[in-house]
Amino acid sequence: MEIEMETAKKLKVLKFLWAGIFNEHYDSILLVLDGEKVRLPAGPVYLADVCSFLDERWKQDFLSRKIEEDTGIPASLIKEKTQPLMATYDAYSSNFKEEHSGVIIGMIAPSYVTKEGASFYDTSAFLRLVKEKKIDRAQEILIWRFFASRDCKNEDSRKFAGPRLREKHK
Repeated sequence: MEIEMETAKKLKVLKFLWAGIFNEHYDSILLVLDGEKVRLPAGPVYLADVCSFLDERWKQDFLSRKIEEDTGIPASLIKEKTQPLMATYDAYSSNFKEEHSGVIIGMIAPSYVTKEGASFYDTSAFLRLVKEKKIDRAQEILIWRFFASRDCKNEDSRKFAGPRLREKHK
């Protein structure tokens, strides 16, 4: 047990928090163009993001600010749709140096998305992005998880995503 504890003490992980936002049909998820790749809204978490709260409420504040920056969706709408204590899904980089957590915000009408480069992708379009290697593995897992979730109200999207999520864990 001492060796395990020593290893755990040395482990340093970069933290990321991402948002899953569906369109009104729950058949598309909001992604943001970031250079040559796409990603979910939000991003890396720094100590300054959490130190003013010192509890779980930092997530609501962080997501509302970062989503507005990435997409133009008003921070007030994000705060309205999230709870201070929210459920997250986790995925890790292959070297275990990054922890990517995802939160499903729910449905937001596309008319709220005002930033260039932010748009909704259905499961087929997302699969093309994966095949073109335009999305990182951890985010891919989170996105398939969002689509496969009971929170995704589109049965076709859930059925499409489930096998792809299982495939990532073989």
